[in-house]
Amino acid sequence: MRIRPEAAADHAAVRALLDDAFGGPAESVLVERLRAGGEGRIILVAKAAGGSAGHVMLSQMRAPFPSLGLAPLAVAAGCRRQGIGSARVAAARDRAHRWRRLARDLRARRSDLLESVWKVDG
Repeated sequence: MRIRPEAAADHAAVRALLDDAFGGPAESVLVERLRAGGEGRIILVAKAAGGSAGHVMLSQMRAPFPSLGLAPLAVAAGCRRQGIGSARVAAARDRAHRWRRLARDLRARRSDLLESVWKVDG
C-alpha cells in the first residue's frame, strides 16, 4: 500500500470510494466542494494493488487559531481492518503538524515585516 497526496486523476475513483463507503453521494459532494473552494489542505489517497484503498481529507477550519478538520475518512470495503485508515490518519497528522509550523512561521514573519515597515514609515 502506498499513501500519497491526491491528484486530479484520482477524483473519479475517490468519488466512487466515498459513495460506496458512505452509502450515497453526500461525502463525495462535500469533498468536491471543499476542493473547489480551495479549503482542502491535506488530501491523501491510499493505493493498493487493486486500485484506490482509501482517502482522507483535512480541511481549513474557521477558528481564531490555525486548525484543520479531519473528514471524511474512507477505506474500501475489501481493505478494511488492515490498518489503512490508521496509516492515513498518521500520515495526515504528520503533514498537519508541518502545516501548523508553517502557519506559525508565516505569522511570525508577517509580524516582523509589519514591524519593520512601521519603523521605516514611522
